[in-house]
Amino acid sequence: MQERETLLKLKADERKAKGEPFDGEFYIWDYRYYDRLYLEKTLSLDDAVVKEYFPVSVVIPAILEIYQNLLGVRFHEVKDVETWHPDAQMFSVWAAAAKDDSDFVGYCYLDLFPRRASSVLLSPAVLLILICR
Repeated sequence: MQERETLLKLKADERKAKGEPFDGEFYIWDYRYYDRLYLEKTLSLDDAVVKEYFPVSVVIPAILEIYQNLLGVRFHEVKDVETWHPDAQMFSVWAAAAKDDSDFVGYCYLDLFPRRASSVLLSPAVLLILICR
């Protein structure tokens, strides 16, 4: 609860500094923003600098390899396919020791960037959807 109170105070202070009203509430969608803000202030941590050490072109294959080993599957990127956004990627998922089409598991979509769905901003966390056959 102490962490929540710390982030709530950070939100209240920010709203006051901007001259915006504050309803005293801390919503689930506030967490990522104020947690990042807290880390930046207390640890002098800058997301932009950290990201330089973890380029997407290196991180995605590493994460997929971890999942492949954990789940006993293989991911194959499907190119030239239409998704909800050009940055979203589609992968076919196969059993690790696939010998024929019967070892097809399904499709996986990977979207690493925040998207606005109607009036709600979807989290910038990885969106990973597995659609099984």
